[in-house]
Amino acid sequence: MDDLLVEADPTLPVPAALAQRYAALHAGPVQVLSLERPVVTIDSDYQEDGVAEFEDCVRLAPDSWPVFADEPYALREDALDLPELGVMVSRGDRGRVTSVGM
Repeated sequence: MDDLLVEADPTLPVPAALAQRYAALHAGPVQVLSLERPVVTIDSDYQEDGVAEFEDCVRLAPDSWPVFADEPYALREDALDLPELGVMVSRGDRGRVTSVGM
């Protein structure tokens, strides 16, 4: 990453400078997320549901999730609203979704 920043515009913030350099390297636009700690969220069918701020999410422990895969997340409000997702909330985050009835 530091190598990319050496050639970047020094007046830009780091995320914008990296986006500019990546866009130049790949000859296409790069989207900069406005999130501090982004995580990819999944739905109750284990499908990608979007990208959200870490603090707005809960960790999941779905059945048959591969041990080599990154930890899955869901939006906290989705875990509260959708019982099929709420039952997957990991033990460490169950206190953040108490209305799920765990």
